[in-house]
Amino acid sequence: MNPIDFFYLRTPLLSLEQIMDLLNGGNLMAYRNDRQIMEAIFLASPSLYNQLGDDRFLANSAVKNAFLSYLIRMGSRPTPFGLFAGCSIGKFAEKSSLNLQDKCLKTNYSLDARVLWQLSQYLVGIQSLWSFLTYQPNTSLYKLGELNYYIDILKGKEDFEYHQTEIKRTRVLDILFSRSGKVKTYAELVEMLVEEGYEKEKVCLLLEQLISDQLLVSELSINTTGTDYLTRIIQLVKEIPGQYPLCKSLEKLQNVLNEEIPVQAKHDSIQSILQERIGLPLGSYPLIKADALISDVSIQLHKGRIIALQKTLEKLFNLRVQHNDSCRLEQFKKAFYQRYQEQEVPLMTALNEETGIDCAYYQPQVDDHIIDRLNPNPRARNKESSANENELLNQWLLRKYLNWLDSDETVLNLSDNDLNDLPQTKKPLPSSYYALGYFLATSTKAIDNGQFTFRAKYIAGPSAFNLLGRFGSVDTKLGQKLKKNISLFRKGEDEVIYAEIVHIPNAISGNVLHRPVLSDYEIPYLGYSTLPHNNQITVDDLLISITQDGNIILRSKRLGKRVIPCLTTAHNYHSGLPIYRFLCDLEHEDTSLKISWNWGPLRDARHLPRVQYRNVIMCEAQWKLTLNDYNTGISNMANIVHWRGQWKWPKYMALAEGDQELLIDIDSELTGEIVISALKKQKIIYLFEWLRNLDSCCVESRQGKESHEVIIPFRQKKNIIKQLVNDKINIKHRQVFIPGSEWLFIKLSGSRKAASSLLKRVGEILDVSFYNKQISHWFFKREITAGVELEIYIHLNTQKSLNEVLDRCQKEINAFVKTGEIHTVQLDSYKRETDNCSMGDINTIEKCYWLNSKLTISIHNNHNGIDDVICLIMYTVENYLTIMGFSDENKQRYYLKRFESLIESKDLPSETGSLLAREYRKRELAINKLFREEEKVFYKEQKKLIDKRNEQIKKITMPLINNQEEFTEVETKIHAHYINCFTGKDKMLFELMAYHHLLKRHKRIHFKSLKVNAFQ
Repeated sequence: MNPIDFFYLRTPLLSLEQIMDLLNGGNLMAYRNDRQIMEAIFLASPSLYNQLGDDRFLANSAVKNAFLSYLIRMGSRPTPFGLFAGCSIGKFAEKSSLNLQDKCLKTNYSLDARVLWQLSQYLVGIQSLWSFLTYQPNTSLYKLGELNYYIDILKGKEDFEYHQTEIKRTRVLDILFSRSGKVKTYAELVEMLVEEGYEKEKVCLLLEQLISDQLLVSELSINTTGTDYLTRIIQLVKEIPGQYPLCKSLEKLQNVLNEEIPVQAKHDSIQSILQERIGLPLGSYPLIKADALISDVSIQLHKGRIIALQKTLEKLFNLRVQHNDSCRLEQFKKAFYQRYQEQEVPLMTALNEETGIDCAYYQPQVDDHIIDRLNPNPRARNKESSANENELLNQWLLRKYLNWLDSDETVLNLSDNDLNDLPQTKKPLPSSYYALGYFLATSTKAIDNGQFTFRAKYIAGPSAFNLLGRFGSVDTKLGQKLKKNISLFRKGEDEVIYAEIVHIPNAISGNVLHRPVLSDYEIPYLGYSTLPHNNQITVDDLLISITQDGNIILRSKRLGKRVIPCLTTAHNYHSGLPIYRFLCDLEHEDTSLKISWNWGPLRDARHLPRVQYRNVIMCEAQWKLTLNDYNTGISNMANIVHWRGQWKWPKYMALAEGDQELLIDIDSELTGEIVISALKKQKIIYLFEWLRNLDSCCVESRQGKESHEVIIPFRQKKNIIKQLVNDKINIKHRQVFIPGSEWLFIKLSGSRKAASSLLKRVGEILDVSFYNKQISHWFFKREITAGVELEIYIHLNTQKSLNEVLDRCQKEINAFVKTGEIHTVQLDSYKRETDNCSMGDINTIEKCYWLNSKLTISIHNNHNGIDDVICLIMYTVENYLTIMGFSDENKQRYYLKRFESLIESKDLPSETGSLLAREYRKRELAINKLFREEEKVFYKEQKKLIDKRNEQIKKITMPLINNQEEFTEVETKIHAHYINCFTGKDKMLFELMAYHHLLKRHKRIHFKSLKVNAFQ
């Protein structure tokens, strides 16, 4: 048991002593005139910097409070942010030393990631460069069936959005997108296609189009690992003839970044170069990013005390049950195993939006915004599962809290027995992890004597280095330590490939994602890897399987080895693209560790105590204030004095601001106003005790006592808890009965587009079978159960017809199975729905389903989106009720009843009514034209088919018309099936919109007729 051979120290720009002096009546204007502080403000908030320029004497209270908040942050929070804090690497020794008397702040300036992204897009668009570059297929590209799928970028001025696109496969594209060869130059691509028999002129036009459409990407794409982007492209452009002016402009950018001139002058020069010399459009964001390092210091911690601290921290490992972040992976495992069992399938097939299994990694379709907002389906409204949903854990927390309430203690002290009573988790622990926190001690000598407390803010794995990657790019000593230790940890694991994920979720995230090359292999996904092509693993090379005991195995088809994805940088990936989130989650699958105190269901209590185990503090005491606590009859400071007496607050507190904290001096009017302002604005605020007082700060510089944080990486023996194995997935397998009766029932799982194409072909086959008198009728249903895209029901006239009909269907289905678009075909027994229906009713319903199926197949491939679908549904229902003899009044009553029943049956959001009204206004003109015979030609053709279908259904259902209740039941089923044929899983939502729009239309018609009658 040992710490790794270094730690990382972070300290703010100002000392804590300076801030406390300021809060006790110090000169705020002195800081206003400090050049270094104003530069830090300029980089962090250009708008506040400009306001301070206009308000030189801080007369505006809002500007004054904002400035004060930034100053407090510069002296109390060590989290790196521009020039607000600096970092330094330390070592372990026989004696601690955290003396920063000689510290010097060394700043590394670079272009903001949003500028780099704009620059990369500008360079990619220069066609005169194209013929000198090397190209490879878009790293998100993969093949499925007859289509190529890839993600392209929708460009904005300051950022971008990803959008899934598909393009039909052709021979020439298959040749170009083959990843078997190396990255190729433009000339090599042209030569390769000419050798395949294509004309050179057409080849050049095709390549230009593919580059423009981002199907071929060049080395000008932005990278997040290795050499920084600006340095890399300068070297690249230098080698291209005729680009001397561009190269000089890029070099000038780099020179200005390295010049020792004021930040404002740096910014202005860079802006001039980008806009005037290069012609780059810029947004309103800062152009420069700064990373501050502390130099000229030698810092160290007592190795023996850190080993003792590690032993205490590992006693807390049972607390990892407070954070269960594996819900997405567990859902994926069960869904995957239910569909594929232990098969190995392409990862992109499993996570494809069309063929992919029903799990939490899915993203809603961009075009179906109204569906996404109304959909009551948990999948469509998936939220991250919160911690502490485990009932045993909640009970444990409540017991600890109630015991504390009954005591006279101010601190909730955990014992070994308390920790042993926690629910156990069977996941193995990682071989390395880190602790983020700070020491509370009077001096470094006190640390050496063991007289210290450690506030553990976070203890996490699966790697000791996940927080440090981003600093390795600017701190060369740290970068070398990371590479050395990561290599040592992976030594001897020859059958496993650790691959760094290279991806840019959005432009600004590039500021924290750039890191050195830390692995021999990388997985580029919408990101550029600077590694040799053979060391890149593209997503279309990844295969996935799940073992019986529930372990996910990701494997490279090309390399024949297991792949473990890694993200060695601090980045919240949970809102990224599905494949990115999956790969990041997978890093935590085998071993996971996340410990930070979580009060769970008690988090909203009025007061919660400090929690401590031995000399490790897990959380500070906290208090909740609401606007109801504020007494408008007394002054702001009188309120604060009252609260302090009531709750026994300490002098120094921290105001929670999202995931950040702001130091507050309760006795200071300056910060007191900030508390009151936050309470009035937010209605509820949380205050925490501030632990870092001057007598407990062990870091000291020329400016006085300093706040600090340390990141301590640890290693540990593997399998610290024995016999930890994953639970087996409990899957119930259905027994499949081969149909031998009058019904042939086929279930298919695959993509929605494939199902639509298959239906057309199967429909033609079954029409022939009907005319040959082999079948009497047939129908289909869409997305009836999770994972099943299509169900086909065929009623055979004789059992002799079974083999011939099945053989014909099988030939068509096999074509889609071979491409992977249909992945599961199942023959099953047809279980009729007999609830509230007689046998005669069922026969009637099934024949109407047949008519629905024939109609929707004939028009399904022609509609142009949601609007067409809703209009066609509306016309079908309206026309059918007209044929059945419904009056306008009865129609309106019917629509109201159907609409209300749909609303009551689902837990819909409160804004449903306004959303539906907005949708109606959007398509009202098209609806009116449809019913006034002024519609487009497309609608006229479909209306003829619908009229025919309705007349046939009337003939079939007329015998039931005398029994209104029975007729309504049958009619409801028929129309629900009809809508399902169009829309599958979104049936209820389309039906809701259709009946809402019909009701709205009839009400308006009724209102207009009243006005006409009144006029007459």
